Amino acid sequence: MKKALSIALTVLLSLSVLCITAFAEGETNYALEEGVEVSGVPAYLEQYNGNVIDGVIGTNSYDNKWAGFYWNNDSENNNFDGITGTIVLDLGAVRTDITSIQAHIWNAQGASGIASPESIVVLCSSDGSSYTELGSLTYGPEMIDWAVLDLDNAVEARYIKYVFNHTAGSGVFMFVSELAVYGDGTGSVADPSEAVSEGEASTDTESTEDNVSAPAESENAESSAAVSEVSGAEPASDNTVIYVIAAVVAAAIVVAVVLLIAKKKK
Repeated sequence: MKKALSIALTVLLSLSVLCITAFAEGETNYALEEGVEVSGVPAYLEQYNGNVIDGVIGTNSYDNKWAGFYWNNDSENNNFDGITGTIVLDLGAVRTDITSIQAHIWNAQGASGIASPESIVVLCSSDGSSYTELGSLTYGPEMIDWAVLDLDNAVEARYIKYVFNHTAGSGVFMFVSELAVYGDGTGSVADPSEAVSEGEASTDTESTEDNVSAPAESENAESSAAVSEVSGAEPASDNTVIYVIAAVVAAAIVVAVVLLIAKKKK
């Protein structure tokens, strides 16, 4: 009986180590790796010009943790066309194990002039020229949260393009504070491809006006509303959680079988 228990505990410990390893691998955010470059990040004046790959997420505060797409009729401060805002991440090399793509957004639904994106479409490319659409990020009703696209199968890419689609009349701003691209941490890195062409990847707009204290409202924007508590949890792939749960269940089954065999022999 003691021998059986020893075997069971050894198996359980081994599987637990595998679970922890798998979980750690699933938390590799390539957007935070050295050498990653980003283009097309919007900047509204000097206030909403946040770094979207520094690991710092925005809260319910009007500051430069946020990067703000802005369009208000013929305003000289407009930094996109009012329809589509595009940001491109260059991961520096082709990653072969991308499983989750995410964006931390302000889902204000028009409050204080901040529009919720109608959709956030994601495309990928290995050469920065030919892109393949992967799908759209999804997000819940929380005011400030991660929008996530978890992929059924890992994809290979160096460039990740985020397309933020704006609904006319819903607000003059679209805010994003952080972008994330996850892999399982085990995929090989292919040779870097050619750089993204200027027309494909850059939509940066310089601005020279003074700072503002809060987002301005368009004629169609709703009046200021209370902002709910921010979700500060770090993003993670749902696939990782599934792997961990499956491994724990398997470990429990193994222990149960070993104990049952030992009991019958006794």
